[in-house]
Amino acid sequence: MKVNLQRWVVVSSLFLFFETSPAATVLLSESFSGVQPSGWSQDSAGVVPFYTWSFSNPGAQPVNGAGFDSSFAIFNSDYIGQNHSEDCYLVLPVVNASALTNVFLVMDEQYRSVASQFHQVEVSNDGGSTWSRLLQDSVSTTGYPVAVQSVYDITSIAAGHSNVVVRFHFAATWGWWWAIDNIKITDEAPLCSSPPIAGKAISTSEFTCSADSFSLSLINNSNGSGQTYQWQSSDSGFTWTDITNATNSMLVNAQSTSMYYHCVVTCSALSFNSDSVFVEMNPNLFCYCVPFNAACTGVDYISNVAIAGTSLNNSTLCDSSYTTNYSYFPPAGNTTATLDAGSSFGFSVTTNNNDIISIWIDYNHNLLFDADEWTQVCTSSVIGTANNVNILIPPTAINGLTGFRIRSRAIGSPNDSTSACTTMGSGETEDYIITIDNGIGIHEAELSGISVFPSPTKGQVEINFGSMPVDQTIVKIVDLLGNTLKQQVIIHSLISYIDLSNLANGIYFVQFEMNNRSGIRKIVLNK
Repeated sequence: MKVNLQRWVVVSSLFLFFETSPAATVLLSESFSGVQPSGWSQDSAGVVPFYTWSFSNPGAQPVNGAGFDSSFAIFNSDYIGQNHSEDCYLVLPVVNASALTNVFLVMDEQYRSVASQFHQVEVSNDGGSTWSRLLQDSVSTTGYPVAVQSVYDITSIAAGHSNVVVRFHFAATWGWWWAIDNIKITDEAPLCSSPPIAGKAISTSEFTCSADSFSLSLINNSNGSGQTYQWQSSDSGFTWTDITNATNSMLVNAQSTSMYYHCVVTCSALSFNSDSVFVEMNPNLFCYCVPFNAACTGVDYISNVAIAGTSLNNSTLCDSSYTTNYSYFPPAGNTTATLDAGSSFGFSVTTNNNDIISIWIDYNHNLLFDADEWTQVCTSSVIGTANNVNILIPPTAINGLTGFRIRSRAIGSPNDSTSACTTMGSGETEDYIITIDNGIGIHEAELSGISVFPSPTKGQVEINFGSMPVDQTIVKIVDLLGNTLKQQVIIHSLISYIDLSNLANGIYFVQFEMNNRSGIRKIVLNK
């Protein structure tokens, strides 16, 4: 009986062990063998790429550390050399995560970076119809010179879904490389290390609008099971506040004012703060999408934009302060123009490389750059020379302040009617606000001298007409989609007030109509 009891205890202990520590479920595991694995694919948005992902390490880059051996996936821009732009996705097979409550992407990687490149990790839970971006970064290096193991928590996107796809996106113009090995999609991450390494917070957007969301994530951080996360925000970068329910390594967020973000990373009761990232509100008057171009390195930038016969003639240099390589110029002086509807105007754009150049003008004021509002300036610009195109402003264009966008991109890559918001690995984007006159709608001779404050406001807004003689003014509060939410008539008053407290936080426009003239001011509501 004693022997049998001991044997029963041993068996029961083993039973309990397996009950509390079940084997990990591995949906995909790939360590590579020198060729592209079966079921994997590559995609370059319908364009024949100059170069693709390789599995035999061309150029023999010294990739080592983590679990790397001689066979791995690599996109080696350095091996390709100068004067070529590469842009290609490596797409994994679809996996079924419908039975999992936790899902992790685990891989060894080495990403060596320069400003003329970027890389992205994206996940889809509908077979590739839509994508969520875990990572977009153009200037930070991960795992160089010694490769690291990275763990991406994709639970919020993948768990419970049967058509999960992961893809890796690399774009560059004579950059370095991104190497990947030992990829797993599993429900169990390795144990975290103590003390943890918090790494650096990054954002998919450096500019945002209150109506838009962006993703925050970490790079160069330690990972593993048992590691916890708490995202915090700050309007100053000094005093931090926990973000409610922001306890994953990735956070999809929105904001109404410019904010700093970092993440508190904890393992075994030891906590450290990541380096912070600053996300600014889009300064653009109408808050159009902010597209991504790789940070300027002295090539592929727009050096001059001009419209013949107008005041718009703006010369600029390479601006490396933002990795998005995006610039917005307010409607004043030599960065704006008044164009008559029904008339043609000569537009010129100068770049310092051989680029494909496009222009969009938001004629219908829907806050989008539609395909029918696009003009191709050229498909191969002449370096340092004005590239010209005549544009007819449609008679049906709406009067008033109007968004105007120019995008350049290295030749050989798409920059067509659908590319107004596309991520690009080269070139630059510049936004302007022009005035269209004599089109449809109210004739908008801009009303100057009117102030609207405070902004941001908690609800009450003061409208001050200054010394302007006021007869009757119609004041409208308009949202980002052009919907009129409030309307008020002001008669014989230099100062008036309007209450926005019943509206949701966000960006609105205060429009004025007076004696066949009109004006517009932006206001931010943050209660």
